[in-house]
Amino acid sequence: MSIPGDRLSLSPPELLAGRQLRLRRSRVHDAAALFAIAHDPEVMRYVAWPAQMAQGEAWAFLDASAQRWRDGSEFHWMIESLDAAGVLGCIACRPRGHAVDFGVLLSRTAWGHGHATEAAGLLVGWLKTRPAVHRLWALTDAEHHRAGAMLGRVGLQREGLLRRATVRPNLSPLPRDSVVWGLARDDF
Repeated sequence: MSIPGDRLSLSPPELLAGRQLRLRRSRVHDAAALFAIAHDPEVMRYVAWPAQMAQGEAWAFLDASAQRWRDGSEFHWMIESLDAAGVLGCIACRPRGHAVDFGVLLSRTAWGHGHATEAAGLLVGWLKTRPAVHRLWALTDAEHHRAGAMLGRVGLQREGLLRRATVRPNLSPLPRDSVVWGLARDDF
């Protein structure tokens, strides 16, 4: 159910460019690249949705993402290398009232090169320029220390532990502890 006024009007850019990569609005033709990433069990280990088992799932996800972009409920970009290495992953944000949460998914081959930090930094940097945004936040699995370190590098602070808060279906059918990371406008 949608409550009038519960969604920020962000007017997101279709392209955000950084030093090593760019965020480009996702399209359904990105399905093969997304499937290659979202089918990898190691990439999907700490994610709150099941690993994709068929390329059609990636196509359906991206088709739904286009609708969510249009209705303002979620904005989804592919992460691309500027050196023509192709799609490295994806990043999305979801406005809710005065706050925006976000998440990053990165190909295993792109791990350890600062790409997640740069992608999150581009998104956080843009969101900080939106006057209606008063809070940015993200959740990580309590055992996913690398994701927490990346969020810290882009300015988010560990705010607390949510006990048994999130099912991570690629690890367990039972809810797992999550860490909430946040950044308030007072700290922008």
